[in-house]
Amino acid sequence: MKVFFNYINLLPCGNLEEQCNLFAAKGLEDHKWAIYNIIKFLQYQKERVEQAEITGGTLRNFVKTIFNLINDNWNWDKLNKVMKDQRIDQINYNTMKILSLLKQQKDN
Repeated sequence: MKVFFNYINLLPCGNLEEQCNLFAAKGLEDHKWAIYNIIKFLQYQKERVEQAEITGGTLRNFVKTIFNLINDNWNWDKLNKVMKDQRIDQINYNTMKILSLLKQQKDN
C-alpha cells in the first residue's frame, strides 16, 4: 500500500495508517478522485509488466491489495472467475476494463 500511496503522492512522509485514513476520507468525499488514482497506478504497473520490470503476479498483488483497501467484502470468487485461465499480464487492463471490474464488485 505504501507504494500506491507514495505513487499518488498522498502524505509521503506519513505512516501507513495515516495514509489509509486520508485515502479513505478523500475517497468518500470524491470517489472519482479515488478511482482515477487507482486506475493511474494500475496502468503504470501494467506498463511495468509489459517492460518486464515486474511480473504479472506482482501486478495482481497490487490489484488485490487495493481492492481490499476499498472494501473488505469484495467478491474475489467472482473476480477470480473473470481472470481464470488468463494470466494477469495477458489481460489488457484499460480504463474501461478496470472500471467494469470495480462496478461488478460494487454491485455485489
